[in-house]
Amino acid sequence: MSDSDGALPPPVGVTPDFQHPDNALNVLNLIVQILVMSVVSPFVALRVYTRLTFQRMMSKEDWVCVVAWVFFMMYSISAILMGHFGGGIHQWEVTNGDMNGFLKVVYGGSIIYGLTAYSIKFSLLLVFTRVFSPLKKTTYSIYAFMFAMLIYYFTIVVIKARICTPIPSFWDRNITGTCFDEHALFIADTVMSGVTDLAVLLIPVPLIWNLHMPLKKKIRVLGMLGAGGVAVAASLARLIMVVTEGNDPDLTYSIVRFNLLGSVETSIGLICASLPACNAFFARYGSSFFSSKASKSQPSNPAIDIELGSGRSKNSSNILKDDRKFRSQPTWPIDDAGSDSDILVSNIQDPGEVGIRDNGTRSMKGNVGSSEVREIGIAR
Repeated sequence: MSDSDGALPPPVGVTPDFQHPDNALNVLNLIVQILVMSVVSPFVALRVYTRLTFQRMMSKEDWVCVVAWVFFMMYSISAILMGHFGGGIHQWEVTNGDMNGFLKVVYGGSIIYGLTAYSIKFSLLLVFTRVFSPLKKTTYSIYAFMFAMLIYYFTIVVIKARICTPIPSFWDRNITGTCFDEHALFIADTVMSGVTDLAVLLIPVPLIWNLHMPLKKKIRVLGMLGAGGVAVAASLARLIMVVTEGNDPDLTYSIVRFNLLGSVETSIGLICASLPACNAFFARYGSSFFSSKASKSQPSNPAIDIELGSGRSKNSSNILKDDRKFRSQPTWPIDDAGSDSDILVSNIQDPGEVGIRDNGTRSMKGNVGSSEVREIGIAR
């Protein structure tokens, strides 16, 4: 077949139009990729700015998030390149020459997707290990889950990289080779992506729900910790599409549809991974405005220092409550306002100096999540 011929025979009654093909999905793909890159990048940039400005250092999860953003940008660029080679146009209106280029990009993009998905979830789970550091068994379980994910994603990336032997036979139909079952591989990959997204959503739920705090604060903290699990919906939709349409011979059309949901999933994950730091940014600058107004109407009060590391405090009889749900766990002190939520939000927002302003001025110093003694000043 000539490189100028259609890459797939058209359906009965359809006449291919190479000059003016139906390119609605092609245009949509370009718009979506530009949109997600434009939306995600400011969130990640704000996260980095917040860390470097307030904390003056980057934590492990921040660096992993930056790496995830790099992979995400590569994934979105690969999606745009798919469109350049006919992605989003029915395959019978795509030439054989463009089809080779399209499949080359698909090959690279499928590998980049695995790296992107894992690094995003790795960043989110690192946040969980810091937030729940007083609960050693929980922290070890999260690390074990992260290691299991590493084994899976390493395996799937290697399989994708060696999906055909020789590798060029994946995109060049003139080369004879043997390949893994691509449909089964895509289903397995999509299922595991959905399962891990669901785990990210559910891990914080029982831990937060048993804390002694108002329901509204529980929901707020759960929203921040489990927001990355919102990508479950995109993973589920992607799984349904792969199962029902995975054998569609019209690859230039169906793969772009799968890829769009992958872009939605990864972009949501990156945004949610950056939300806690962004929240710290707005809490810092928003509180400076509101605290200046509140200081005019409220009398000043002495600060009470709580030593979080040991669970003891000065005037502890007045400000500490016993969380009976965690009687066997390390003490998480709370004050009369239910500040265990503030402690958690402080942990997730910044492992250093960023504080939470709620019912007065609260400031935090030290390295939250470490074995060192930390102090929180509480205006009462």
